Amino acid sequence: VITAALRLVDQPKARASVAKFSGSTLEVVASEGDRAGQARGHRVELNQTPDRVVDGNIDFLQSIITDDTHAIDLATDSPLPQNGVTVLITPLICQRRLEGVVIVTCPQPIASTTRETIESACSTVSLALDGVVLTEHLVREKSERRFRVLVENSSDIVLVLDERRTIAFASAAADHLLGYD
Repeated sequence: VITAALRLVDQPKARASVAKFSGSTLEVVASEGDRAGQARGHRVELNQTPDRVVDGNIDFLQSIITDDTHAIDLATDSPLPQNGVTVLITPLICQRRLEGVVIVTCPQPIASTTRETIESACSTVSLALDGVVLTEHLVREKSERRFRVLVENSSDIVLVLDERRTIAFASAAADHLLGYD
């Protein structure tokens, strides 16, 4: 999505980054474009972001665009001009929780159609993340059901021990073969 965002913006000196969200901190985990190497790994506290982010708009899971601000995905002590840029912050949501954001930083304002396209791409990524989580959940449930059916219908003794080595589960065959039924 950051490669697509960078191509859509089509401005020299533009950068697109993905930051994971944890508590009140954003950490840039991937970045492409101008000074991407300096952005990767950068952490920023939300209270160091433009006022519109701190005001809680990100909590409403809406995109935020701010013109004539500073780049939030670079360190403030970076020896680079980072003031007077446009920053678009678009949420990445999974299972109704904010997991990360896509940050697009460029020297010129972003056209509204470009912004809408980037927001749509991020929404599609969020839907894909939901699909992955749901698929993992279904596969795990199916595997657990298959294991349960195998154990319940097995003629072998099956014991499951907990961390204290106490029997947490004994199959029906264990009860029958050991004379507990």
